[in-house]
Amino acid sequence: MRHKIGRACLNCDYWFPNPGEKEPYDLITCGSCHRYPPSVPIVAERGLFYEEHEQGSTADQTLMGFPETYGDEWCGEWMPDEETGKEEL
Repeated sequence: MRHKIGRACLNCDYWFPNPGEKEPYDLITCGSCHRYPPSVPIVAERGLFYEEHEQGSTADQTLMGFPETYGDEWCGEWMPDEETGKEEL
């Protein structure tokens, strides 16, 4: 369940808590905004998204992700969460 507060990502219909976040969600819960397709560049040099090429050379990969925010943030695209039914204060 989400808090019944005013305008905040926590109460936005487009915002989802990150996997591993535990309920009850609060203003310091980290999540991601799904208002638009993934658009934040994620560049990984070595690690999870790093790929080795057959010739032994290496290359960075750029992936796209959803913007991450905390529950207390908000933007001009904010939409009341249908779950809480809370409108802007």
